[in-house]
Amino acid sequence: MEPIILFSDFKKYLDQSAPDLYIVSEHTRDLINEKENILEVTRAEIQTLDKFLEKFQQKQFKIVAIGAGSVVDAAKYVSFKTDSQFCFIPSALSTNSFATHRNSFFDRQHGKISFDSSVASEIIADFDLLEQPQVYTLNKFGIVEIAATVIAQLDCDISSKINKESFNTELRERAQGLILGAVKLLSQRTLTRSSLKLLLSCLLESGALTREQGNGRLVSGSEHIISSYIEEDTICPHGMGLLFGILITHELHSNFGYRDKNADIIVEHLKNDTDMYKYIKSVTDHERLEHVLDRVLPRKDKFTILDITPRGQLLSVGRKIIKNYFHL
Repeated sequence: MEPIILFSDFKKYLDQSAPDLYIVSEHTRDLINEKENILEVTRAEIQTLDKFLEKFQQKQFKIVAIGAGSVVDAAKYVSFKTDSQFCFIPSALSTNSFATHRNSFFDRQHGKISFDSSVASEIIADFDLLEQPQVYTLNKFGIVEIAATVIAQLDCDISSKINKESFNTELRERAQGLILGAVKLLSQRTLTRSSLKLLLSCLLESGALTREQGNGRLVSGSEHIISSYIEEDTICPHGMGLLFGILITHELHSNFGYRDKNADIIVEHLKNDTDMYKYIKSVTDHERLEHVLDRVLPRKDKFTILDITPRGQLLSVGRKIIKNYFHL
């Protein structure tokens, strides 16, 4: 299902929509006036949502979700389990998950798990909301989500050559358009409204490619594998984990002769972005990230550079990249 995109004042939309359930985060709770039928999530954990659904047993009702990654994953899961539709109002453009059919959660027993679920029926893009100063860096992390496509495409090259995996040529060409979009966005010194419109368009296209491919293979590769371990360890924006995933796998690709000039450009921008650097330093440090790196393993369902990289090389490169990022 293709989401309907409405460019609207989200408050006017809420006044007219009368949803049965609001799903919010601690950061977006104050954006609504309702006091009942509210699910507030701090992190998308499947056990918490299952407990909620034991009490909230309605079917085919209207959900409005306001927030970013964790909120949209919760909304997708609840709507899937209750055969309902949901409208998503992004408070930041930090992930493509609102436009994909895939759900991701951090399971206490199994780490990060992903499966098919729902897609938003409507997306309300209110640029006054998206331009709030407190979400500026989160929007930048959304660009990292788009930039990850360049690593995913190199992993597709590796899998095509070594694992004989086949990909749709037209979809891969569209993925190249996302890479050019990421380069353009990262090249701009500040995010303007025009930048946010381009970012929204890229995130929607990233989601569409995921739906049409049937999985995230074209836009999600080895960098997402590394990111999942970082996000399991630290509550952080998806793009923060991806940033380190991109930096590390870019060097691994280069070591094996898989190069891309746009990947080089993207990596230089990520290394030198001060907004993201300040945020990252506020939530983690090099020792914690190096400890996470010790647990990283290839995934059986996704053939990437991690499958052909010796374990010692991954750790050596990863530790060097992390130390360099923190100027150590």
